[in-house]
Amino acid sequence: MNEFFKKLNIKFDIENLSMTTEDKKLVDQYVTWQKYGASLAKKQKFIPTHATGHYADDEAKNKILKQLPKAVLDLEMPIIGILELSPKESDQNGTPIVFPPHIDPDRITCINIYENINGEETSFYEYEKGGKINKVGSFTAQNGDVYLLNVSKPHSVQMIPNKKRKFFSVYFKETPFEKLLECLNK
Repeated sequence: MNEFFKKLNIKFDIENLSMTTEDKKLVDQYVTWQKYGASLAKKQKFIPTHATGHYADDEAKNKILKQLPKAVLDLEMPIIGILELSPKESDQNGTPIVFPPHIDPDRITCINIYENINGEETSFYEYEKGGKINKVGSFTAQNGDVYLLNVSKPHSVQMIPNKKRKFFSVYFKETPFEKLLECLNK
């Protein structure tokens, strides 16, 4: 079993929900480098970008929560957020823009409801003592796709220059990937 990510065979109705992040409370800001990003930078050149996570408004939160199976909500009441990545343009050499490998500090598992994305690649890694990092899998989500991610594992996103990536994310602080996957597969 892939313990890093899984495309889910479910759809969320997010039509007409606001993804505006202005005036929304910040959940987290991902701007500092972790050892995983530093290790990848030793293997390949890239231009780092950052991400911000905001709480979704009440309408979006309530609509998304109503679409989650009761069994999921019985495990843990998740936080509904909006993740936003805003890369700049690449340099004249075409150096890739990457949200560097990291482990999310405020959650261990998430369900990402992809909308307003542009063909970015999400990669997962195994990290070994001594700073060795190895890519173990990746995916490129399409608008409308829903993925379960184990964000307690190092992961990165290779961005498309000048293209903002913004989507809803359902945050689970305590429920592990395997338990959530088992619950969603029932």
